[in-house]
Amino acid sequence: MQPDTAGAPREVRDSIRWTLAHRNRMVEQPPPTEAQVDDYLRQRALIGPPTALRRDLQRLAAAGVDELLCWCRWGMLGDRTVRATMQALAAGPA
Repeated sequence: MQPDTAGAPREVRDSIRWTLAHRNRMVEQPPPTEAQVDDYLRQRALIGPPTALRRDLQRLAAAGVDELLCWCRWGMLGDRTVRATMQALAAGPA
């Protein structure tokens, strides 16, 4: 199931845009377009509440994925947001 990239929290979209812009600057490319941000969200990111993330992780495991790099701190996401997300995901089902 494809994520709803339009519904991605503004903070996440802004942070991914910031990260991609810095990556592009290092390789002398123009800033990312909104379409590129959408593509990144759709193809390379798991975004959502912990219950949805756990479901996505279970689907990946069922498909044979046994290693995953979790990068919880994107661009401008604040420490409080990152820690709350990691704690909620680690806490397991409510």
